[in-house]
Amino acid sequence: MTNFLTATTSRLLNSRFAKYGMVGAMGMVFNLVILGCLVRFIGLADWRASVIASMFSMLHNYIWNNNWTFADQGRQGRRLLIGFFSYAGACFIGMCLSAYLYSLATTLLLAGHQFPKDLRIFLLMSIQFFSVCTGAYLNYCINKKLTWPSDQQQNRATAPATGLRISATYVAPNR
Repeated sequence: MTNFLTATTSRLLNSRFAKYGMVGAMGMVFNLVILGCLVRFIGLADWRASVIASMFSMLHNYIWNNNWTFADQGRQGRRLLIGFFSYAGACFIGMCLSAYLYSLATTLLLAGHQFPKDLRIFLLMSIQFFSVCTGAYLNYCINKKLTWPSDQQQNRATAPATGLRISATYVAPNR
């Protein structure tokens, strides 16, 4: 049983999704540092500061994901820039999903109820956490297919649509 748990834990920690999650966590810290600097040193505290911090965080995450999470499929040159726009589009979809889930959950679960202030803050943060995790998982799934597709996915996308399947098998002679 111990070997199974060790092997499963090892696979999980080495998986792309775990790496994607670690990059996302670093990106959240990076986002908050950028936001803090914009507020403290420039005095920019409205929605523009949030957008600027999010864009820097998105670029940070893209570079890390390209060079670490998907290192075997990393993009370079012009494809690096094209990949960023694909990544940003996928992240936008995830952000929209997170915001929708947060709004829906807070409306359904908290509207009309009186909670102590600390409990309400905890519930809001919990809802936000699960909403962001859902959006992050969607981002991972979309980016895995669009931004960093595997060789098989790329071949299927670029193969001619003839409907014919050609298969060849080499059998080595017995000696």
